[in-house]
Amino acid sequence: MLGAKRVIETSDYLPTLNRMMQCCESSHDAQGLPSPREAYLEACNAPSPKARFHWSHPLIYHAGLETGWYRLANEPETSSYPVFLEHYRRLSRELARGEQLALPNPSDDTNEKPPLSREESRQRLAELKSVLKLDV
Repeated sequence: MLGAKRVIETSDYLPTLNRMMQCCESSHDAQGLPSPREAYLEACNAPSPKARFHWSHPLIYHAGLETGWYRLANEPETSSYPVFLEHYRRLSRELARGEQLALPNPSDDTNEKPPLSREESRQRLAELKSVLKLDV
């Protein structure tokens, strides 16, 4: 609604669909959301583990999760940004309808394992060498 109000106030003629979408995205500030481009950059640059990163908004985490962290880290922007943008826009609409987006609890992160000690690392490396029959 904020985007529609802005486009009506600033346009002399009926707006194009593209202009309407731009105004809706520029109204993200009122919801506390960064622009899609800023959100994309935050998702691409967030360190792992993602659940422990301090996100500026939970929507960015969910858009990144649905896009795929591997894709965001490894594919060029020309291929990953359109996918991220699609998820970001859909999640923005859901948020505007009143849906709640929460961040995962970092203490529930079962994928996170403590680092191995030096001795455990050496032992596992020796086991791997033996399985692969490497005598190096």
